[in-house]
Amino acid sequence: MLKMPSLTDSPAADEPKVGTSTEIVASDSQIPSEVKSAIAVDRLGKDASIGVTTTHGVVVLTGSAPTQTAIDRVKDVAGKVKDVRSVDASAWILASL
Repeated sequence: MLKMPSLTDSPAADEPKVGTSTEIVASDSQIPSEVKSAIAVDRLGKDASIGVTTTHGVVVLTGSAPTQTAIDRVKDVAGKVKDVRSVDASAWILASL
């Protein structure tokens, strides 16, 4: 005998849904400007020359800063931005600005 599905057999409407690739793309397109804005208002990061790219929440920072402390601070600030999974600042260089 076949069992007819009931309302209790279907997933609950309030269960979290798995993210879609569209959500990832939207987030990736917003993250660079949010990272740049956060760095611009930071006391140590504001003097850095910065480039930001994002792929699936992984932020890659490029550019230069006058001190290692400034680079570390920018990396920390970027890591606190919503939807950032990790930050790669290995391409940054120390330089006089």
